[in-house]
Amino acid sequence: MKWTDRWLVKVNVNKCKVMTFSNRPNVTVGMEADYMGQNQLENVDSIKDLGVTFDVKLRFSDHINDKVNKAYGMLE
Repeated sequence: MKWTDRWLVKVNVNKCKVMTFSNRPNVTVGMEADYMGQNQLENVDSIKDLGVTFDVKLRFSDHINDKVNKAYGMLE
């Protein structure tokens, strides 16, 4: 029995992504694709979660740039 079934958790597979965090170049986890049920999950290099942009190297430069650009946009 899967964890989601046991705890009656509904998961929107279309919103699920896979991201591997590493400070090494070109790191991949396994050669096969990741699946949730019958659906293949997309592998991404960055993702926004709860308003914070994360990248594979846990550098927050993209997040900071987004916030600075938003602040400049509010000044115009």
